[in-house]
Amino acid sequence: MSRKTDAASAPAAVAEPDPAADEKRLKLALEIDRTMREQAPAGWKGDQAREAQVLNALFPLLDRNREATLALFDLVKHQPGYG
Repeated sequence: MSRKTDAASAPAAVAEPDPAADEKRLKLALEIDRTMREQAPAGWKGDQAREAQVLNALFPLLDRNREATLALFDLVKHQPGYG
């Protein structure tokens, strides 16, 4: 018994990686790391004023996107290396 294949059941094409996008993400990750290491005050986690300093340092890195900044802040806040 043979099966017919149509466009709906055909496997999706695999996109080639975009080196420019990868480079952009790498630069952003390194900039976030540098910012956290250089600008985050000691003992910032749990201190409202110091957490605000961290948020203010991250905000311009994400093109002043508040939602993205808050999501990133939540991630770095739970990373053991940034404390």
